[in-house]
Amino acid sequence: MACQLCAGIAATEALKILLKRGKVYAAPVSLQFDAYRGKLRRIWRPWGNRSPWQRIAIAIARRQLGATRRRAAAHLP
Repeated sequence: MACQLCAGIAATEALKILLKRGKVYAAPVSLQFDAYRGKLRRIWRPWGNRSPWQRIAIAIARRQLGATRRRAAAHLP
């Protein structure tokens, strides 16, 4: 379902560009859609991935992913 939602949003954005209708947001603006709650959010991230807050979030995610990988590797036969 996620791939279909993503493809639908991408196709809609492409049509907005081709038909010159509506506003199309460029990076560092992102769209997040929660299908369960039916909510769409537009988020602006100043400086993109160069932002100090984004770098902290990426570091935390990498640490958690590394811990998950180590636990999974420990359970392998």
